[in-house]
Amino acid sequence: MSTAERAFAPRWPKIGAGLMGLALLMSLALVFFSLNREIIYEGIKINGIDVGGMSQQEAVNAVEAVMKPVLQREKLTLNYGGGTWEINLDGIGGTFSYYKAVEKAYGIGRDGNPMDRIKKIMDLKENGEEVELEFNFDALALRAFLERIDREISTPPVNATIRRAGEEFIVTPEVYGIGVDIDTTVDEIAADLRRMDFSPKQLVVETKIPEVTGQKLERISSRWSVFSTVFNTQSTGRSENLKIASTAIEGSVLKPGEEFSFNQVTGPRIAENGYQEAPVIFKGELVPGIGGGVCQVSSTLYNAVLYANLEIVERHNHTIPSAYVNMGQDATVVDKVLDFRFRNNTDGHIYIASWVSGNRIYAAIYGEEREEDIKVKIRTETVNVIEPVVETVIDPTLGVGEQVVEKEARKGYRVKTYRQVIINGEPQKEELLSSDYYKPENGLIRRGPDDISANTDVEEADTPA
Repeated sequence: MSTAERAFAPRWPKIGAGLMGLALLMSLALVFFSLNREIIYEGIKINGIDVGGMSQQEAVNAVEAVMKPVLQREKLTLNYGGGTWEINLDGIGGTFSYYKAVEKAYGIGRDGNPMDRIKKIMDLKENGEEVELEFNFDALALRAFLERIDREISTPPVNATIRRAGEEFIVTPEVYGIGVDIDTTVDEIAADLRRMDFSPKQLVVETKIPEVTGQKLERISSRWSVFSTVFNTQSTGRSENLKIASTAIEGSVLKPGEEFSFNQVTGPRIAENGYQEAPVIFKGELVPGIGGGVCQVSSTLYNAVLYANLEIVERHNHTIPSAYVNMGQDATVVDKVLDFRFRNNTDGHIYIASWVSGNRIYAAIYGEEREEDIKVKIRTETVNVIEPVVETVIDPTLGVGEQVVEKEARKGYRVKTYRQVIINGEPQKEELLSSDYYKPENGLIRRGPDDISANTDVEEADTPA
């Protein structure tokens, strides 16, 4: 090596080190300068989209330009049983959280002291960092989509049914239904959508179980009570009304806790429903009316319910005593005004039977075989007899001593009715069922004038001359 070479050789490493130091200082200066610039730092991406060096609004625009077509292109696809349903993401109110993601990207490298931030910014340039967009959707719109699918594929459950053949019962089994489990499907889809997993999904379908199953109805095997009343078959309109109402009741099944409404089950007493004209009680008088006689059906059923030891919810007595049941044991009904209602206060299903045979109408209650021997006694107590007032008026058109009963008088009553249950031979406390008032009906008699010949003589003797 020459003398000149030896003189310059040591300088090259020093110059190189100096240049590297200068470059580092310049880089640090640039990084330090960028600490306060309102841009997203280099190396940061949002869903693979490079937003480094952009302002927040520029980043929003850049990301939206790429991702907005995704909302129109991608679909939510649901599959079940060979069927497929699709809807565009914007059809469920789908949006990306552009501003939220950009705000997060902008915040990277802005925490800590200046040196910490410089280190982070330099690391970002070297290694980069990814920010994920969030996908949002309208849960109500998604539910509406699922409800439309449910209307297409759902099948309602069908309750088991029971019919009576004499004292035997024939049960038709229940049918299970299906339907979209909307809540579960929404939860499962939502989790995937928020991760921007737009792959096809499976509908979650649930089985719909009928309220009444054959297993429950098959337990109905025991007749708890039966009650009958007599009617006049010569009254054709009234007889037909009894049959119509009785047929409507036959086969009614009550679940535990369920109520029976006579008016609801038998329907409006109108000619369109087949009811005919027959005498009805109106303001204490018998007058023609559509549906006359159905109160005998409700009264017969009332007594069957009493003897079955079921709970009475609503019951009203007539204004006058009935010919077919004891006072305190009748149950009048009027459309939309007075109803007869009772509740199945047992743990099992009950079957209500009602039928006409000859000149009798029957009502019976059937249920599960009871573990205890239950008997029921009904007792009616007449608290007060109210005598009517009979008014007599003179009618000169009638002969002497002649009289006509214009209006029959009828006694009134106040009665109390009790029920006592006897369980396994042990009488239980008596229950007051009702306190009823049957209004008296005042009478009216028209009578001819008395023999007035004697009175005429007296009047003439007292007349001044």
